[in-house]
Amino acid sequence: MSDERYYTVRASFDPAIFAELTMPWTPEAGAGQDPSDMRARRLTTARVGRFRPELLGRKAKSTSSLVQVWTDGPVGLADRYFVLGSDNPAESNPPSAQRGVAATLTTAPSSAELLELGPTDHLAIQTAEQTTCYIRVIDLDEEQLARWLRSTRRVPAPGVTDATIQVENQVDDAVFDIPESNVDQLLVQVGATARTTLRLPPWALSRPGQELSFARNTDTEGLVRIEVSSGDLLNVSSFPLYLPLQGGLVRLRRSSQVGAGGNWAGLATIVPRYTNVAAGNQAFLYGWPGLRVVRLLDSVMPQTLTLPPYLGLNQIPPGCALRVVNPTNITKTISVTAGEVIVGLGTQLTTLSVPAQTCRDIVYGELAWTAI
Repeated sequence: MSDERYYTVRASFDPAIFAELTMPWTPEAGAGQDPSDMRARRLTTARVGRFRPELLGRKAKSTSSLVQVWTDGPVGLADRYFVLGSDNPAESNPPSAQRGVAATLTTAPSSAELLELGPTDHLAIQTAEQTTCYIRVIDLDEEQLARWLRSTRRVPAPGVTDATIQVENQVDDAVFDIPESNVDQLLVQVGATARTTLRLPPWALSRPGQELSFARNTDTEGLVRIEVSSGDLLNVSSFPLYLPLQGGLVRLRRSSQVGAGGNWAGLATIVPRYTNVAAGNQAFLYGWPGLRVVRLLDSVMPQTLTLPPYLGLNQIPPGCALRVVNPTNITKTISVTAGEVIVGLGTQLTTLSVPAQTCRDIVYGELAWTAI
């Protein structure tokens, strides 16, 4: 008989934030009791989104499990759950690789998709707003796993196909052409530590209704630009989209013909990225789409955060924003690269103070950083 457990978690779900046994789970474990042996637990916290095996009672490294997640809502357009490899390089290399396609969050267990967790895999949940999620974990022995695998290997509906490809890049300004394919859904997993351009396949050679999804499978900083082939359009324009940092997604669909070429329609779903700098300074080389939150946490020593340079080619996408949080009792500093400025406070600055127990918002636009 399979082993089944339930977890109820209320939070804003961010796959970058690991759940920990030290969080306020209820009921608390009694004397000598292993909390992972408990059949049902609850957690309310500000942010969480990634669950290691032991947090879901999966202590045996030889056991696979099935997992379902559903929510009370509201359900955002990009709310989802998915499987990540371990963050330990000895268990998953590269660490934190995404396993297959994410499942869409729904409000009913009957419509929640079953995902398979390998022995060392992690569950990741991502939502745009705070909500309550219900997690059902079912451990399987070898015979049960074999039966489940056989039952899911059904012949797909005619013409419904999917595939996954991987793009890795460590060289600035490298260009990768996404290959033409005759599948309905193509997932492109991206690991980029440098400026990278991904070029869509020609509209005319792509399958009608084809959907392309782009996601980062590792926590990398490179700026990833998605553009169309010559003669095609993206959202009826020639402007590119930018791939968010880990946790975000770009989803595109082959749409209608426009002139001699065709249009790809889609959007970028951006989940604010939280970066904690425990000690020392932090300098960003590349920008990112959307908001990023950086917390400077050293309560003893000053810290300086250097903004990514905007005078370099394709360094910062439109809409790049930064919130610098200083929860300590000493002043922190925001700085720019030599020759660049911060505006918006009635003067041009090269450094900007973040007083104790405050935060500063910085937005890029019109060849300057603007403090708001």
